[in-house]
Amino acid sequence: MIYTPLTELLDLQLISIKNKLESQEKYKINELKLFDIISSNGKPLPALQGIYIFFDPQDSCLYVGKNSSQQFIERIPWHFAQSDDSYSNHFIKKYRKDKDIEDYHEAALALGNCKILLIPANYGVDISYLEKVFMKIMQPKYNAKQMDLDASKLLKDVL
Repeated sequence: MIYTPLTELLDLQLISIKNKLESQEKYKINELKLFDIISSNGKPLPALQGIYIFFDPQDSCLYVGKNSSQQFIERIPWHFAQSDDSYSNHFIKKYRKDKDIEDYHEAALALGNCKILLIPANYGVDISYLEKVFMKIMQPKYNAKQMDLDASKLLKDVL
């Protein structure tokens, strides 16, 4: 399964969510198909907006992102845009710099071994705040901003 419904996480302590998501089945980016981003097991994703998390091959969190005004299928490919001028390719830019890779295409190929997990959220949820909460929970390598939260709290109590 490429996604974890937000509702499955609401009654968990923040500290437990990281362990659950790291052990969750994910898709390797180079094996991901177009329809994997719009449906799961032939059914549409429960929401079109939400949080997505990139993991390295060992399931350590690399990047937490959000899509609040676009669908997952529209937002995620922008992270692989191969241009310095692109505003939305934060993940590949940070990865290139960290790994000292000169070429965007080479960086995109290297990222193919990484994994992705989607967390759809219903409309009405503050996606920007949700992204910050997941940044705090997952401690991603390539996100800079982190907020201060009590890790013993339940997710539903901080949303």
